[in-house]
Amino acid sequence: MQDIDELKENFLSSINHTLIQPVQQSMAHIDQLLQSKLNKEQTLVVQTLHETLGAIHKNSQNLTAIADIKARSFDIAIKPFSPIETFEKIIESFIPKAEAASVHLIAYIDPNAPKEIFGDAKRLTQVMENLIQNGIDFTHLGGSVYVDVKIKHITDTRVSLNVSVTDTGVGIDKNKIKTYLQPFSQSSKERLGVGLSASFYILKSMGTQLKIASELNKGSRFSFALDLKSSLEAQYTSHPDIKIGIYIDDRSVFSYAKLLYQYIISMGLAVVSIKDTMDPNIAECQGLFFVTNSCDAQGFEDLKTRHPKTTLIPTVLHARQEAFEKDECAKKLLVLPALPSTINACLAYVEESIPEEITQSHVKDHQAIKQIAKQAKREKVKILIVEDNPINLKLVKVILSRYDFEVDAAENGQIGVDCCKKKHYDMVLMDIDMPVMDGITATQKIKAYEKEEGIPETPIIALTSHDLAGERTEIMESGLDEHMPKPLNVTRLELMLENYLGYKPQRSK
Repeated sequence: MQDIDELKENFLSSINHTLIQPVQQSMAHIDQLLQSKLNKEQTLVVQTLHETLGAIHKNSQNLTAIADIKARSFDIAIKPFSPIETFEKIIESFIPKAEAASVHLIAYIDPNAPKEIFGDAKRLTQVMENLIQNGIDFTHLGGSVYVDVKIKHITDTRVSLNVSVTDTGVGIDKNKIKTYLQPFSQSSKERLGVGLSASFYILKSMGTQLKIASELNKGSRFSFALDLKSSLEAQYTSHPDIKIGIYIDDRSVFSYAKLLYQYIISMGLAVVSIKDTMDPNIAECQGLFFVTNSCDAQGFEDLKTRHPKTTLIPTVLHARQEAFEKDECAKKLLVLPALPSTINACLAYVEESIPEEITQSHVKDHQAIKQIAKQAKREKVKILIVEDNPINLKLVKVILSRYDFEVDAAENGQIGVDCCKKKHYDMVLMDIDMPVMDGITATQKIKAYEKEEGIPETPIIALTSHDLAGERTEIMESGLDEHMPKPLNVTRLELMLENYLGYKPQRSK
């Protein structure tokens, strides 16, 4: 009987925390609104009332979700939706809230995600909103909330997404983590309400699990993985023939610029870090993202004057957007946090802005590259890509398509070994984590076969997401000749071609 009474008490206490208190706050604001005159104060009251009612609505949704799941009347609606568009809308809705809380909201949404996946976008949005809101609420001034959405694995019909929300907030006592997932416990009531509990149960209904890693006064990480049906079609077309520079003039925006660099590499472009505004590498770039939190319009004009053939993209925080939009120099502006659709639009603008003489130079450059390749060998350079991820495979093929190479593909290590026994390749780009046979085993089998048959050894380059120093050493010691991290960097690839094949492409300037 005591347990039932305790459960009732916790339930009523939780209801008071998540619904009744916000209602009381709303009534107080309504009273103030009725008594106030039409002035700035009224506008502020209306805004606060709107936010409070939003909290009531969200908490009601969370409580309903938990009740429905407990009653086994909870359904997951499987419908097609765009993962990039869905996650972008979620991030955009939280930008003003993060700014108001003086918290840096940073996001990486894998631009190579399929155009369409099948799942419950509404419930997924509810989970993400709960996690991001908690991150903002419990992160100190000047702290950060980082949303990360990456593709772990993809086939012709399915995709695995790894999603995480990491904050630098107050953290959670490790001994209390489990209690936070109980909707009416004292622990959940005192800090996170029912949002985290609802997210846990929603994800459980989707066939996955919410994982929590946290440390007091250092922050928390909430993550989950989704395996969903998908289409193979990518959201964006590639821009393989342009080189992009990134210049940072303020350390306060470094984390944003770092992710921008990752985005551009993931989109298959050559990218270079610019040291200063006098860096000669700027002249080689068709586009330059000038990431700043301090530069004025005159600074952009000066840089534009020095490099008229490089399209300048001012890249500024959302809070400074209006100031730059009014200036004539910012015909195209990238607002931070940068998202795939806005970056893609900027890259398309850069591509369209390339002067005609430069475009013609590209054509001549491609012709020169083909001629060099033919002179270097009587036959075309033969490259084998061993990669089980169709999107990664497509990206590598797009990059290699600018050269006159003969490119074959294998979807796992065993097929890669079989290909090397049938044909001699000048280079093999080998993924490490694959089904049937991993890249390390495949490499060892290829090397053993070549030694046994007296065939010249083929350079095998590891193409992998394992990019930590220890992992790189382990990969190299396993028999691979070199290591290239994913996403593929064009400049680094060309260095490999030069080192192992004596092939040096002449890039346009």
